[in-house]
Amino acid sequence: MAVRGKVFVTPHAVQRFRERIAPNLTYEEARDAILRGVEQTRSEPKRSTSWPGAVLLRVRRPYPFRAVIGPGEGELPAVLTVLRSGR
Repeated sequence: MAVRGKVFVTPHAVQRFRERIAPNLTYEEARDAILRGVEQTRSEPKRSTSWPGAVLLRVRRPYPFRAVIGPGEGELPAVLTVLRSGR
């Protein structure tokens, strides 16, 4: 699954990002931060054991978090949820 470039961000992922990472951001700002982070990361995705068919991508900027990315309903992969960075 290619995660470089464009992805779809689910409303659930935006909600979790706001709850866990940046509660002061609006919905649109949070979605944009997720998109920028996923598109600019240099990390290689790792297979997720908890989510069949998904990968875990570590993002460091603009906010540190981990994105669970899996197949979307359309042609783009989807950010399914956002987890804390673990640091």
